[in-house]
Amino acid sequence: MTSYTIPLEDAARLGAFSCSVDLDGTNFRLNFQFNSREQFWYFNLLDMGGTVLRSGVKVVSNYMLLRLFRARTRPLGELMSVDSRDQPGDPGLADLNVSSIFGYTDEETIDALLEALE
Repeated sequence: MTSYTIPLEDAARLGAFSCSVDLDGTNFRLNFQFNSREQFWYFNLLDMGGTVLRSGVKVVSNYMLLRLFRARTRPLGELMSVDSRDQPGDPGLADLNVSSIFGYTDEETIDALLEALE
């Protein structure tokens, strides 16, 4: 079982940035953009060839962000943002990977968690 944080340094200072990540042995690109009108982070998931696999995903805390995305090209596990504050909330501009940790959980771990909830 594997879960890990995806490092997103200087998110608040940049407001928009990209990073490459290895998710279960496949490389993907994540493009993040902060929407100042809504006060929410969004991201696009791309393959390394630049093909957009999923766009405009709103980063909400404590939620499986790819749960409705069922294409064979998606990562096998789940991307999540987990809020560590006493009063959990969705990440604002200065919260991404500060109080709201953005990370990945593999398929095996997700299956075990869902099974435990049944």
